[in-house]
Amino acid sequence: MQTSLVKTVGNIDLPKYEGDNIIYMEEIDFANPQYKDDRWNQIVVDLVSRTGVTEGKGYFTVDEKRVHEGEAHRRGGRHIDGNYTDVKAWANPETPTWTKPPSETPEPKWVSPSPSRWSMNTLENGGILLVSNAVGSQAWEGSFEGEYGEGGSCEHINVSGMDRFKLKENVVYLGNHFIHESIPVEKTVDRTLVRLTLPYVA
Repeated sequence: MQTSLVKTVGNIDLPKYEGDNIIYMEEIDFANPQYKDDRWNQIVVDLVSRTGVTEGKGYFTVDEKRVHEGEAHRRGGRHIDGNYTDVKAWANPETPTWTKPPSETPEPKWVSPSPSRWSMNTLENGGILLVSNAVGSQAWEGSFEGEYGEGGSCEHINVSGMDRFKLKENVVYLGNHFIHESIPVEKTVDRTLVRLTLPYVA
């Protein structure tokens, strides 16, 4: 039995959209959170403070895009992300991202899919913060059977008994083993999504 967990940790106003832009997996030191671009530095500092994590390497991602009515902004299909290993040999040599199912990765591998536990605002074994200025994704919370697939895919997971909800605009979501997916937007919008990948905790 696995568990998809998510909770809210307040609201935040993101910088005004200035055109399509991607920042992908920029390393952040949680002991001294800073970002090189003044436009995003305070956002990074603020988000890190909401995690309860005070050490380790995390990763900062931003995706700004004009998303047209009926289109999805990002990855479709149910999946999890944000749980990784620092071992790069089996993964992309530049960033610690999924390439294989957890069962095929060497030790130390992606976090154990055993039920996650909360410790104040801290998630054991990594996790993510997600926030966007516009609705464009949905998530599932609760228990389920099965293992995660390649790339964290959960398309094969039966979620019929889980609680489904849309992620609200400007709300910061903290999750671990957190099943979610992008959904089509109801009207054309300049959408910004921010993800902060928490450090791995053994």
